[in-house]
Amino acid sequence: MSQIKKESVTCYSGFGTILIKNIIKRGMDSSKFINMIMCYPDPDKYRMEDCPVPPNIFFIHDITFSEALGVLINEFGIAEDDAKRRIKNWIEKYRIKRIKLDEVSEEYEKIVEEANMKVVQQFGMNYKIGEKDIKIIAGFLKESINIVHVKDKGFEKTCQMLGMNIIPTLKRDIEKEEKLKEKLRK
Repeated sequence: MSQIKKESVTCYSGFGTILIKNIIKRGMDSSKFINMIMCYPDPDKYRMEDCPVPPNIFFIHDITFSEALGVLINEFGIAEDDAKRRIKNWIEKYRIKRIKLDEVSEEYEKIVEEANMKVVQQFGMNYKIGEKDIKIIAGFLKESINIVHVKDKGFEKTCQMLGMNIIPTLKRDIEKEEKLKEKLRK
């Protein structure tokens, strides 16, 4: 007779908060989120091969939402209503949580800035990230994100410097997005 080990679940109902052990919290940078939306307009067709083990909770920052909307409209020429619908479909399908801009303290941002300065010293100015990326990574720190899905190298190295695990955007998805951009330029 084999024994089955049960995982423990702790629930705090006073404030409606639930703490479940072994949850994988995944953050997405803006480039990765845009790549997913463009390469897979129907989120049901996206293969989660880089997210094989549930349970997963996905996070994007408010900045990512705004950047995605702007890029879909301005770079890809998608109508605003369609762009919003695509973003909404992804958020609903994967129950993506949004990190609010005003919920992240400046202390987290300072930690990210210092980490990026070290990355720049080690790898060069091409790895310097902007103010928006600093705010996004600060949000990931606040939420204790385990894994970050990235496309940008400076963002990636900064997250690694802060002890976050990284999953780069798959080469096939980068190529697919490039082909879409090329098609739109013609």
